Amino acid sequence: MDYDVVYIPDDEDRIPVEDLSALLAEGTSASVSELCGSGPSALFLLGCLLLVGSALIVAIRIAWAVYAPDIAEFYSEVAADGGGPLAASVAASVAVSDSNAATATVAAAAAVVG
Repeated sequence: MDYDVVYIPDDEDRIPVEDLSALLAEGTSASVSELCGSGPSALFLLGCLLLVGSALIVAIRIAWAVYAPDIAEFYSEVAADGGGPLAASVAASVAVSDSNAATATVAAAAAVVG
């Protein structure tokens, strides 16, 4: 296969120059005040945003309440099998002698938190 560069000609000079400031002038067919006058207000949009955010929070809480037992069961099975992301830190803390048990407990707690 041949992957040669293909140059596309620049044809910006064919595009007519538009004076965009003329569109914003008052009294034209679509002035700024006319365009903003037909749209929803900022308070309405903010209210809709807050309603959607609160609905999302409620949906997350409901999903958490429904699936929390399944999640807890899954992690208890993983912990019982000795697998999972914390297996190395748990195995290291078990290998520590009884004289150093307090240090091992702190290290295992730090590994779980961190």
